[in-house]
Amino acid sequence: MWAAGSEDSTTTGNNPALGVLQEGLRALEAKQTPKARQHFERAYRMSAIPEALYQLGRVAQIEGNAVLAADLFRRYRDLVGSQLEPAAKAVIESHQAALKQPVCEVRLAGPEGSLLWVDGQLVGRSPLVGAVLLSPGRHRFTIETTHGRYESDALSIPEGRTAQVNLTPGTKGAAIAVVSLPPAVLVVLSGAVKGRDSSTVESLRRTISGALAKEQTVVLSDERLKSLLQKEPADCIDQQDCQDRVAEIAEARSVVQVNLVRSAQTPSAAVGLLGAEVVVRDVASRQIAARRTFSCEGCSPSQILERFGQMAGGMIAEANSRPRAMLTITTVPPGASVYVDGQLVGQAPLERMSFAGSHTVKGVKDGYEPTERIMDVQFGRSNAAFLTLAPQASAARPQVRSTWRLVLGGVLAGGGLLTAALGVSALSVHGECDETMPSVDGKPCPMIYFTNGIGGGLLGAGLTVTAAGVLLLAIPSKKIDHTEHSYQFPQDAPALAISF
Repeated sequence: MWAAGSEDSTTTGNNPALGVLQEGLRALEAKQTPKARQHFERAYRMSAIPEALYQLGRVAQIEGNAVLAADLFRRYRDLVGSQLEPAAKAVIESHQAALKQPVCEVRLAGPEGSLLWVDGQLVGRSPLVGAVLLSPGRHRFTIETTHGRYESDALSIPEGRTAQVNLTPGTKGAAIAVVSLPPAVLVVLSGAVKGRDSSTVESLRRTISGALAKEQTVVLSDERLKSLLQKEPADCIDQQDCQDRVAEIAEARSVVQVNLVRSAQTPSAAVGLLGAEVVVRDVASRQIAARRTFSCEGCSPSQILERFGQMAGGMIAEANSRPRAMLTITTVPPGASVYVDGQLVGQAPLERMSFAGSHTVKGVKDGYEPTERIMDVQFGRSNAAFLTLAPQASAARPQVRSTWRLVLGGVLAGGGLLTAALGVSALSVHGECDETMPSVDGKPCPMIYFTNGIGGGLLGAGLTVTAAGVLLLAIPSKKIDHTEHSYQFPQDAPALAISF
């Protein structure tokens, strides 16, 4: 399998390195891995062909050095880009997915054109494309120039951080190593990302990472980001609070959000950056530090990368250099969501870093009116904001009757009406003759009804009971007010702030 694309123009035509590479392939097929590694290293020395890195990755995979294999595979993939063959792509993706060991990243730099080694294993030629993947711990770094080999002392590389190791030749075969931990950023692509295939998105990420690397800024790698997102929801990286949380865990100083506007049909990844809105958000304060729209009309792809890197690097430098101060925010009642300049920064009470200057601080809590104030955060001083939220006006509640009132009121009203009806009936027959009785001594009406008293009593009682039932049905029971009351503290209440 031969890969198109190389680091050196000598990879085409009659290249002696190709013959050495072929010898290595035959040794690998014969399962002579040490001999195969020697041939691949020799071929890379001669011509720096990317195919040698891929084959060295296969040797490392066979020997059980999974982290080294992942590093060599990744560098080979970055070098050949879109010309990566499907078979090689399947091998690389399968290995990367199976990698479970913790890794750290080192940006390794040496004299231009020198070969770079880690723990006796060839990793590439300076300047390297991307960072070197290593297991956390102590490692020795070697540079090989035309004047000889120079090896450093064992250097400790921390887990979870990207280190920068600069190597220069010393005396007596010793390399002078300078280790630093440059600020890291989390890059998030948004906007016109949908519709682009994974290779194009990866190319865009590498393009942005390369542009920022020239400005001494390290971008969290895809491998590191995937490990941080393993226990997060699928759409986590699209949410701002998730971005801030992941960046905080990774000890990144900024989140760089690149909102793409160009369609997927662009001639190169660099052209896809034209018109993009770039937002730099400070992780410590969760405030927007800088916002720009990138333009470079008429520029070549290389000029686009250079200008984008300069703009993004300048924005990050601007964010890192802005003066900061500690801001303490307290709300009454506590637990309100706090926004600074429209960005959610947490729940009160909280203490968080803030850029110095004028800011709008707002408190929001269910059941209370939002409250905001403008405050001037001063550098070098303790800054405190007190927000008192007034309860919202209670809405008129529907009058609810108790069940017992409904039942009893209905019974009384119905019984009262029946009793009143009987009273009216009794009054209607008062003074009338009972014709069913036989006549006595020739009298025409032996019995006359006298129901005035009982009829009036029944009517009065019926009307009284009916009225009582109607009152029970109509008037609601008295409700106890369970509304939470808050007591507002005066705005000029004395506060004590101590800073050291």
